[in-house]
Amino acid sequence: MNKKIKQKYRKILRGRIDKKNRSLLKNRDITIISANCVGGVIYHDLGLAFNSPTINLFFSASDYVKFVSNFKHYLQCELVETSSEFDYPCALCDDIVLHMVHYHSFEEGKMKWEERIRRINYNNLYFIMVDRDGCEEKDIVAFDNIPYKHKAFLTYKERPEIKCAVYVPESSDGEQIRDLCQYKSRFTGKRWLDQFDYVTFLNDK
Repeated sequence: MNKKIKQKYRKILRGRIDKKNRSLLKNRDITIISANCVGGVIYHDLGLAFNSPTINLFFSASDYVKFVSNFKHYLQCELVETSSEFDYPCALCDDIVLHMVHYHSFEEGKMKWEERIRRINYNNLYFIMVDRDGCEEKDIVAFDNIPYKHKAFLTYKERPEIKCAVYVPESSDGEQIRDLCQYKSRFTGKRWLDQFDYVTFLNDK
């Protein structure tokens, strides 16, 4: 099966999943503040407007916890370009680093950050942290203790002591949770992320 045929087949399979999820979603004016690209993929697959500045970038785990712990403060900070050892731009937001992994330039990332801050629905916030990017126990506990009603910590371990933990079976890459946005195999429309029932999570107002 050549690449184009496989892509078309997967698009059909994925389309069925997305269509079902979109029909089940009742809460649509949502702001998802995600530690990485999981939030952007959820927005895309559900056909929602990108009402979040965290689209197309990621934080280290400790920086994400700092960001959501003092959310409104960081949203008021001016982004400053900083040197990057990676093949994508990075920005400083006060004392945290934004990894603009899916932007071609700092200017593009800054423009989208500011544009999407204006779209935030502060009455309908959802926070998603992921067990990777340097995630340590102190970060997990700190996130669990932040008094937000709607939050989820996606992890490859069963963590009954963490109230907001969502266990994603068989998702370890050996050291951390795998890239949940990837498909589970070449012949399926299912992502690893689909093991998290994010439609039910987002419907909980």
